[in-house]
Formats: sequence, structure tokens, C-alpha cells
Amino acid sequence: MSPLSVPTVQAPPAQLCIVGAAMMPGGVDSWPKNALPDSWVKIELGREASDATAFCKTERIDNADSPMWNHCCSLPHAGSTQARLGGTYFIYAFDGDVGTEEGDFLGEAVLPYDSPPGKYLVQLDKGKSLGAATLEVVISAQPSPPPPPARVPPSPPAPPPVVKQVRRRYV
Repeated sequence: MSPLSVPTVQAPPAQLCIVGAAMMPGGVDSWPKNALPDSWVKIELGREASDATAFCKTERIDNADSPMWNHCCSLPHAGSTQARLGGTYFIYAFDGDVGTEEGDFLGEAVLPYDSPPGKYLVQLDKGKSLGAATLEVVISAQPSPPPPPARVPPSPPAPPPVVKQVRRRYV
């Protein structure tokens, strides 16, 4: 009788970090005069791009062809709906424009959901990047440690108690 083998399922990593980008396309804005992009990134998880759910977004970095976000997102835990859908991380880069929700589409990259922890340099395809722009993505097995607590200055000493003196009059 042979022992049964049970397939092991790799637990998803704890964080996905968008570190920065290089060679983002210029000339995407006609106004103002500085035509460098106001870049930001959105990350979605799903089997196909059409069914993916957004779970993370960086802030916008204005007028930079090599923005640095250093933005980390906690990844969906194994039992979540997003994790059960699994599949692929869809990473989209945009040029944030005033008055539009997303702005100009600069490009996209994909990483498999079960990518092992490590540093990835992914090339943006489609969009206005034309394959030149890259994103640095880090997947970590452990979340970053929490920031140290803010230092609270010590409270000033309490004022001395007020003692009321009572004067007695003798008659």
C-alpha cells in the first residue's frame, strides 16, 4: 500500500511593494510645459484582467520620469475572496490628470499570484510606455515591521496643591 501524497499549497506572501519606476514616458501632457508624467500605480488581483479586484494604489508623483513610491500593500490572506480568485497581479501605471479618475494609461505588467518572495523588474507593456518603462516590485514573505511609536514628550509636573489657610479669630 503506497502512502497518499497531499499537494502542498504555497501560502501567499505578506506584502507587495511598488518601489519605483524608470523611463516613464514623457510628453503625455500638453499642459503644463513640463511634460513629464504625474505617475501612480494601481494593483489588482484576479484570474483575468476583466474580473480583477483592486486592492492597492500608490500616491501620485508629479513631473518625474523615474518616480519612487516605496509603497507597500498587505496582500489578501489565503481565505479571502481575492485570494480564492487568485491568478495574477495586474499592475497598471497611469499619468494622473486633473479632472479624470485615472488619467492617461501608461502601461501594465503582470506577475503570477504565486510568485516567490523577491525583487522583480517588470516591463510595462501596452499604453504609452511602448515597452521602455520598468517598475521595481518587491514581494516579501514577512510584513515590514511597524514604525516605532511616536515619542510623546513627558507631561509637565503637576502644580503643587493649593493649601487654603484659614485664619481663626478669637473673641
